[in-house]
Amino acid sequence: MFEPPKPASCTLPNGVVVQFGATVPEFVSETDKLPGDYHNTAELMTVTAYTNRDHGMTGHGITASGERATVGRTVAAGPAVPMGATVEIGGVRYEVEDRGGAIDDGDIDLLVASRREALEFGRRMEPVTVKYVEE
Repeated sequence: MFEPPKPASCTLPNGVVVQFGATVPEFVSETDKLPGDYHNTAELMTVTAYTNRDHGMTGHGITASGERATVGRTVAAGPAVPMGATVEIGGVRYEVEDRGGAIDDGDIDLLVASRREALEFGRRMEPVTVKYVEE
């Protein structure tokens, strides 16, 4: 399967140049700092969208973490990103609360309200900032 080469960096809308895989402390505010080893990196990831009524979903809106799925907050991520991690996509913060059978490392699946919205969102390569405390 052909995969196009990934760029080494990108420029965010605020003008900050992000080197993928590099630590980006400029995204950490004083209120974000937590004790422990803090993971804070920007990566180019495949971002898709899903609904709680997609094939294989129960429609009850309960995530793999046991939380109620909430549009604007809930994302699913691969196993390399721990539950409860914060991801920032396009300046919006979400919480990793779900997993999925087709979600690999390097994938983020955003919860949206409707199937139409998910199809319109499509599949995108986006810079994603991943933040969590390593235990």
